[in-house]
Amino acid sequence: MKGARAILALTCAIAAALPAGAPAFTPALSQRQIRGAISAGRTLFQEGRGYQAPQHVLFARQNTLHIQRGQGPIEAILVGTPYERLKFASYLSAFEGRPMSLSHALSIVRQDRDVLQFIVFAHSNGAQDRNFLTRISQGKLQLAGHNIAASNPPARFGPALDFYDVDGAGRQFRWLGSVTFRFNLSQFSQQRSNLESSSGTFSFVDSQSTTRRYHIDLKRYQ
Repeated sequence: MKGARAILALTCAIAAALPAGAPAFTPALSQRQIRGAISAGRTLFQEGRGYQAPQHVLFARQNTLHIQRGQGPIEAILVGTPYERLKFASYLSAFEGRPMSLSHALSIVRQDRDVLQFIVFAHSNGAQDRNFLTRISQGKLQLAGHNIAASNPPARFGPALDFYDVDGAGRQFRWLGSVTFRFNLSQFSQQRSNLESSSGTFSFVDSQSTTRRYHIDLKRYQ
C-alpha cells in the first residue's frame, strides 16, 4: 500500500514538471553515480517533497486530475534510465522505512544495466473499465536506426480508483495505474555505439487502440 501511494504521487509530481537539461544517458552506472542516485532518492524523502524526476519526463499533462473533452487516456510518460530507476528505488525504500543498502543497490544496478524503460501513466474510460491496463501494449523503440522490441510482458502497476474532473460530466471515479516497457540496449554497448547522442521514437498502443509515438533524445536523460 505504501508503494502504491508513492507511485501514484509520482504521477502528479512529474505531470507538473517540464523536461530539463541533464547529463547524458549512461547505460552502466559508475560508483559515483550509484552513490549519487541513492543519496538523491533518500534526500527527496527526507525533505518531504514526494518523488520528483523532472529531468526524466517524456510527456505530461498539465493537470492529471482533469480530463478534457477529446483527451486520451495517457497522463504522463517517464523515461526510466538506470540512474532514475535506482534513484526511485532509493526513494521508495526510504518511504517504506527501510533505507537502501549498498548490496540492494548493486542488485538493482545489475538488473537495469543497459536497460531503458518507459513508465506510462494512464487512466481508464470509466469506473467499469478496470482492466484497461491490459490493453496498453506493443511497446516499440526505434533508436539510431535499430528497431528494438520491448521485453515481454510489460510490468503493470495498479489499478487504483481516484476522482477526476471530467468536462461535461463533473466528478467521476476512474481507474489509474502504470505500464512499464523495458528495452535492452546491450547490443549498442557491444557494438560500442555512442548511446549518449542517439535519438529515435518510442511507440505503443494505448487502451483505446490508438498508436502513440514520442520522440526520444537520450542526451536529455541521465
